[in-house]
Amino acid sequence: MQDRDSIQSYSVHAKLQVRAIGLPRWAAEFPEDRSQYGLDDIPGRLDCRTMYRRAMVALTACAEQRLTSDVVAWLTTTRPDGSPATRPVWFVWREPDLLVYSEPRTHKVLHLTRDPRGNVHFNSDDEGGSVVVLDVEAAVEPDAPKPSACSGYLAKYGDWIDRLGVTVDAYDRQFSTLLRLVVRRCIDTRDMLGSD
Repeated sequence: MQDRDSIQSYSVHAKLQVRAIGLPRWAAEFPEDRSQYGLDDIPGRLDCRTMYRRAMVALTACAEQRLTSDVVAWLTTTRPDGSPATRPVWFVWREPDLLVYSEPRTHKVLHLTRDPRGNVHFNSDDEGGSVVVLDVEAAVEPDAPKPSACSGYLAKYGDWIDRLGVTVDAYDRQFSTLLRLVVRRCIDTRDMLGSD
């Protein structure tokens, strides 16, 4: 894992470059030579958005484990009246994004279209510990590739889709909207006891 200060320095440098030349916030690409920022082992060109996301939050080991092994997470959005709405969701972790597919007209899609801030949490362990909560920011993508084209989605949920008695094609048509969730904050009770 890269030194967080190097990544943040690199991110700040790129954001200043973008502002200086008047491009949209995510339009610039990082230069090929990233050695001065300690990022020379990351292959290829990294766009500003990807690098900015990498610099945003460090996930705990428990959070990484939950993101790769849990089958269901709980997504909390905000209703128009300001009250929370929590729903179970299937997801795939494709760092730096948490990918959730949804039917296009669900409340969670409408809520995140209006206010992209949300919260993802996972079930606790049997003793009520190992609590992980992620503050996220969502991008709603109605024209994203279908769930079956998402790397790892069918490997994780193919059997569950069969149990629903639905074909993969029908599932793809029904769950056609992608919620791309970017982690902005990680709260892990094992590492952050006493935090809000």
